Amino acid sequence: MAITHPGRAYIALANYYRFEGLNDNGTTEPLAAMAGDRLQELGKLLGGLLRVVYLFSASMPGVVDHLKFRKSDNPDLDLEFVVPHDYCDFAGERLDGRLQQLAKLTGKRLAFVFE
Repeated sequence: MAITHPGRAYIALANYYRFEGLNDNGTTEPLAAMAGDRLQELGKLLGGLLRVVYLFSASMPGVVDHLKFRKSDNPDLDLEFVVPHDYCDFAGERLDGRLQQLAKLTGKRLAFVFE
Protein backbone atom coordinates (compact mmCIF):
# COMPACT_ATOMS: atom_id res chain seq x y z
CA MET A 1 0.00 0.00 0.00
CA ALA A 2 1.36 3.39 -0.96
CA ILE A 3 0.72 6.88 0.31
CA THR A 4 -0.32 9.31 -2.41
CA HIS A 5 1.22 12.74 -2.84
CA PRO A 6 -1.94 14.38 -1.41
CA GLY A 7 -1.66 11.95 1.53
CA ARG A 8 1.93 13.00 2.13
CA ALA A 9 0.88 16.65 1.98
CA TYR A 10 -1.86 15.91 4.55
CA ILE A 11 0.69 14.40 6.94
CA ALA A 12 3.03 17.35 6.43
CA LEU A 13 0.19 19.84 7.03
CA ALA A 14 -0.92 18.08 10.22
CA ASN A 15 2.68 18.17 11.43
CA TYR A 16 3.01 21.85 10.52
CA TYR A 17 -0.16 22.85 12.34
CA ARG A 18 0.80 20.73 15.35
CA PHE A 19 4.10 22.53 15.82
CA GLU A 20 3.47 25.99 14.36
CA GLY A 21 -0.14 26.60 15.41
CA LEU A 22 -3.38 26.78 13.47
CA ASN A 23 -2.70 30.15 11.86
CA ASP A 24 -0.39 30.37 8.91
CA ASN A 25 0.87 33.21 6.77
CA GLY A 26 0.71 31.43 3.45
CA THR A 27 3.66 29.15 4.11
CA THR A 28 1.42 26.11 3.66
CA GLU A 29 0.12 27.15 0.23
CA PRO A 30 2.23 24.68 -1.80
CA LEU A 31 1.26 21.79 0.47
CA ALA A 32 -2.38 22.89 0.61
CA ALA A 33 -2.52 22.99 -3.18
CA MET A 34 -1.16 19.45 -3.35
CA ALA A 35 -3.46 18.15 -0.60
CA GLY A 36 -6.67 19.83 -1.72
CA ASP A 37 -9.22 21.63 0.43
CA ARG A 38 -10.58 18.60 2.28
CA LEU A 39 -7.21 17.16 3.28
CA GLN A 40 -5.98 20.62 4.28
CA GLU A 41 -8.99 21.01 6.61
CA LEU A 42 -8.40 17.55 8.05
CA GLY A 43 -4.69 18.27 8.49
CA LYS A 44 -5.53 21.43 10.42
CA LEU A 45 -8.05 19.52 12.55
CA LEU A 46 -5.55 16.77 13.36
CA GLY A 47 -2.86 19.35 14.09
CA GLY A 48 -5.24 21.18 16.44
CA LEU A 49 -6.14 17.98 18.27
CA LEU A 50 -2.48 17.07 18.63
CA ARG A 51 -1.74 20.52 20.09
CA VAL A 52 -4.27 19.86 22.85
CA VAL A 53 -3.46 16.24 23.70
CA TYR A 54 0.29 16.78 23.66
CA LEU A 55 0.00 19.07 26.67
CA PHE A 56 -1.45 16.12 28.59
CA SER A 57 0.84 13.41 27.32
CA ALA A 58 4.18 15.18 26.89
CA SER A 59 4.97 12.20 24.64
CA MET A 60 4.43 9.72 27.48
CA PRO A 61 2.85 6.48 26.26
CA GLY A 62 -0.64 5.50 27.38
CA VAL A 63 -1.95 8.92 28.41
CA VAL A 64 -3.92 9.73 25.25
CA ASP A 65 -5.92 6.50 25.64
CA HIS A 66 -7.58 8.05 28.71
CA LEU A 67 -8.78 11.22 26.93
CA LYS A 68 -12.08 11.40 25.06
CA PHE A 69 -14.70 13.71 23.61
CA ARG A 70 -18.38 13.30 24.36
CA LYS A 71 -21.55 15.18 23.57
CA SER A 72 -22.36 17.59 26.38
CA ASP A 73 -25.57 17.64 28.41
CA ASN A 74 -24.80 21.29 29.19
CA PRO A 75 -26.86 23.47 26.81
CA ASP A 76 -23.98 25.97 26.63
CA LEU A 77 -21.57 23.38 25.21
CA ASP A 78 -21.48 21.08 22.21
CA LEU A 79 -18.68 18.73 23.25
CA GLU A 80 -16.77 17.99 26.42
CA PHE A 81 -13.14 16.97 26.38
CA VAL A 82 -13.20 14.42 29.21
CA VAL A 83 -9.97 14.10 31.15
CA PRO A 84 -9.26 11.85 34.15
CA HIS A 85 -9.04 13.80 37.40
CA ASP A 86 -5.43 12.59 37.79
CA TYR A 87 -4.49 15.06 35.04
CA CYS A 88 -6.25 18.13 36.48
CA ASP A 89 -2.88 19.69 37.38
CA PHE A 90 -2.33 20.23 33.66
CA ALA A 91 -5.31 22.61 33.48
CA GLY A 92 -4.43 26.20 32.82
CA GLU A 93 -4.40 29.12 30.44
CA ARG A 94 -2.22 27.46 27.81
CA LEU A 95 -4.39 24.36 27.64
CA ASP A 96 -7.61 26.39 27.54
CA GLY A 97 -6.15 28.55 24.78
CA ARG A 98 -5.41 25.54 22.63
CA LEU A 99 -8.87 24.10 23.21
CA GLN A 100 -10.45 27.42 22.23
CA GLN A 101 -8.37 27.49 19.03
CA LEU A 102 -9.80 24.07 18.26
CA ALA A 103 -13.30 25.32 19.11
CA LYS A 104 -12.90 28.22 16.70
CA LEU A 105 -11.64 25.90 13.97
CA THR A 106 -14.53 23.45 14.37
CA GLY A 107 -17.28 25.93 15.17
CA LYS A 108 -18.11 23.88 18.28
CA ARG A 109 -18.37 25.03 21.90
CA LEU A 110 -15.78 22.94 23.75
CA ALA A 111 -14.75 22.65 27.39
CA PHE A 112 -12.65 20.41 29.59
CA VAL A 113 -14.34 18.17 32.15
CA PHE A 114 -12.10 16.51 34.73
CA GLU A 115 -13.62 13.33 36.18
